[in-house]
Amino acid sequence: MDVLLACIPQDFRSTADRDELKNVTTVEGDSNVRASCWDVSIAERTDSQLCDICPMVSSQLPTELWEHIIDLIADDGSHRYTPQLGQVCRGWYARCRFRSYERLDMGRMDKKQVCRLINTLLEHTGRCGAIKTVSFDLEQSIGNFGSFAVRMMQKLPRVKFLYLWRCKWESGQLHAQIFLHVTLTFGSVNKLSLNGVTFPAG
Repeated sequence: MDVLLACIPQDFRSTADRDELKNVTTVEGDSNVRASCWDVSIAERTDSQLCDICPMVSSQLPTELWEHIIDLIADDGSHRYTPQLGQVCRGWYARCRFRSYERLDMGRMDKKQVCRLINTLLEHTGRCGAIKTVSFDLEQSIGNFGSFAVRMMQKLPRVKFLYLWRCKWESGQLHAQIFLHVTLTFGSVNKLSLNGVTFPAG
């Protein structure tokens, strides 16, 4: 017997289980809708609603509609929801995977991991051309960002968004011409976001 899976945030149940628990899920769903109207973002609400849609229903929706909704969620900065959406059906998986290729997140990587990532990107130049967003969540010094900028000069032509999170800008750990390297690597960027970045005084 084939059992269709419907994706529910933080919980997975077969459609057969959902039929047995119909009254319970209806009550939970109503309370979730009431709470979400005030407590969560549009992207989270949309994700919650999309994950409750059965794959059979998604096949009845126009492809352009659900692709547009997935794009809206990815563009809203709620990219962490795309893996959940990708589990709904093959069509959604393909779109979510396509959108995930446009984002490069580097968080808590040591120097060896950053070098390995750079080498992988240089071997697969097509992957570099797809990247539109680069995010550094370092929780340490800025050295890895500098290494990335030096090695990836003119390799990321489509990057539009650059995010630096929780890092300490220390000139001693950066190449003397770091600003030239950053300009050549991220010259196409039109949105820069700094969050928790500390700079030296004076």
